Amino acid sequence: GLSYLSSELCEANSDPTSTGTGKYFQDAENGMCKMDEDDATCPVGYTCERATSNSGTLYETEAKCCESMPWLSSDLCVALTSGVPSEQWFVADIQDEGCVQ
Repeated sequence: GLSYLSSELCEANSDPTSTGTGKYFQDAENGMCKMDEDDATCPVGYTCERATSNSGTLYETEAKCCESMPWLSSDLCVALTSGVPSEQWFVADIQDEGCVQ
């Protein structure tokens, strides 16, 4: 078998009717997680992309995915992942010392 690929991801990728697992994987470069889902079925506000063998661990929730990247603010990561504002303030640009909500 493909031991490097989760059975759930393998099943979803093998089923031509699957739109994804609906789980989350890290996008550390952008400080967020992406949902393993087709664009056509992606919930409003979320960033979706079909997971591949290079996507790493799939997490049940965006919060668990964000918690797996401790160098990021979990609240900001969840806000970026879900498209739902956190109502908290974050440093926008360290050089400008400005903040955004």
